[in-house]
Amino acid sequence: MSLDSITLEAMKKELLDKFKEGKIISLIQTKKYKIIIEVKPVKFLDSNGLNKKSETFYIHISLDPSLPEIYFTEFENRQKTISSPFLNLLQNQLKGGKILDIEHPNFDRILHFIIRPYQKFGKVQNKILVVEFMGKHGNMILLKEDKAIETAIKLIDSNINRYREIMPGKLYVAPPSQNKIDPL
Repeated sequence: MSLDSITLEAMKKELLDKFKEGKIISLIQTKKYKIIIEVKPVKFLDSNGLNKKSETFYIHISLDPSLPEIYFTEFENRQKTISSPFLNLLQNQLKGGKILDIEHPNFDRILHFIIRPYQKFGKVQNKILVVEFMGKHGNMILLKEDKAIETAIKLIDSNINRYREIMPGKLYVAPPSQNKIDPL
C-alpha cells in the first residue's frame, strides 16, 4: 500500500488521538532510514472509557525509498540498534519531551511533530521533527522553533540541490508544493 496524503491524514489523526501530550521515552534507529519513537501516552482508556494503566507504544517511521511507512504498535520489537550522529542528537534533544501536536501541512506527504523538550532550567523552545515521505527524496529533519535546521537524516548541500539546502543552521524550506486540493 502506498503512503498517500489521505492515508497520512488519517494516520495523523490517529497518532494525535493516542499520543497528544505523550512522553517520549527513547528513540531507536534500526536501519539507515528507520527511527522508532518510544512513547508513553498521558492516559490510556479501555473500551469502557475507564482509565487503564499507561502503556508504552512504539511509533515506527521508515523513509525507505521503496516502502515509506509510519505506524505504531504496543509490541516491542527488539531489533539491532545502530548509532548515528542524527540519532544521538535526536535522543539528546527529544528524549523526555512531550508531543504537543502533529501537523500535516498543505495536504502533502509531510508530517510535523511539534515536541516540547524536557528541560529542567531555562526557557524551553519547542522542536519540530519534520518527516517527509517523498520516496527517494524523503528526509527526517529536526528544526528549532524558528525553523532553523539542527540536523537531518540526509544532509543536502547546494552542490546537490540549489533550491533546498538541508544543512545545520540553514532555514528550513519545504519541498515544492504540488498544489493538491484537500478533499477532507
